[in-house]
Order: sequence, then structure tokens, then C-alpha cells
Amino acid sequence: ISFSTEGFGRSVTNWLIPKPQEIIIGNGDCKISHGRIICKELDNSFVYRSIKEVQQLFQEQGYYFAFAAIKAKGEIPAIQIKIDSIAINRSQGYTLTIDSTGICLTAHDKAGLFYGTLTLKQISEYAGSSGIWPIIRINDWPDFERRGVMLDISRDKVPSMGTLFKLVDRLAGWKINEFQLYTEHTFAYSNYLQVWQN
Repeated sequence: ISFSTEGFGRSVTNWLIPKPQEIIIGNGDCKISHGRIICKELDNSFVYRSIKEVQQLFQEQGYYFAFAAIKAKGEIPAIQIKIDSIAINRSQGYTLTIDSTGICLTAHDKAGLFYGTLTLKQISEYAGSSGIWPIIRINDWPDFERRGVMLDISRDKVPSMGTLFKLVDRLAGWKINEFQLYTEHTFAYSNYLQVWQN
């Protein structure tokens, strides 16, 4: 995997790994200081965890947004999150819009919600560094359903479980959804002593 760091930090697009399919950058920046996160799928445990992660992103920057399943009459949510397989017709896809009224993340499915949340996290890191929440619209979906990395541990250091967990988190943050270990003799197969005994 190769990432260019040329111009890193000057534009939000240089912070997004991998680069989304479509990015439209507007003028100005988003200033949200109050409101709630609205998501009608809060009863789904996976969605609930995603909402909590979004809430945490903003708490780290000094903002607290409560969340609810239904918006009040006349309420303009600070953040709207939803799964809508009709509006977003590509598997694992999502649309993320940040404008002067707030943030809206619409995903095709739970995977799309996860990847959209990861993109929002990267934009949050950019905002923390630059002091600017950009006006932006992102339409994204993967070119391949399975995006994998194979790590050869038969010739290099065998990682600890802690290292593997960190690596899984790093790869997931880059929207990699498959991870394989090439092991050969480094795993003590109970039925194949001759493979690893020496």
C-alpha cells in the first residue's frame, strides 16, 4: 500500500486515507456548537456503537452532543446519521455532508456506516489540527468488496496479540476489511509436527 504525503496538511483531501471516490469542497467552514445527534436506528447495537464513537469525536474537541432517535418539531440536528439502502445504492457506500447547518451521514448498510464514521474521524483529526471543519460532501464506496492485506510472519518477527490488535485497528481505519497471516512453521499445528518442530 502506498500513500502520497505530498502537500500533507494543506487540504482536508490529503488527510483522507484512502481517498474517497468523490469529494466536493465548498467555501467556508462549519461551526456547530450545539444541537443533538439524531439517528432512528439507535436500537441496533452496531449503530449505537457508531453513534457513541461520533459523540466521542466531538467530546475530544470540547463539544457534547446528546443523541436521540427522533428529532423534535422544528429541530435542526447538529448531526444526522441514518442507514438508507435506497438513497445510497452501493454496498458499503456512504455520503457524508458537512455544511453550515450541520453534518449528515447516510450509509447503505452497517459497513457503510462504519466507513463513513472513519472518514468523519479523519476529518475531525484535520479539524483538530487546522482549526477548521470544512464544508464538504463526500460520496464514497469501495471498488472491491474484499480489500485485504497479507502479513508474512514466517520470515519476520511474530507479532504479539497486542500488536495484531493495533494492526487490525490501523488497517480498519484505512477501510481494509480482510487480514491474513502467512504462518508456515511459526504456528505449532497439532497434527503436523514435522512442519514446525525444527
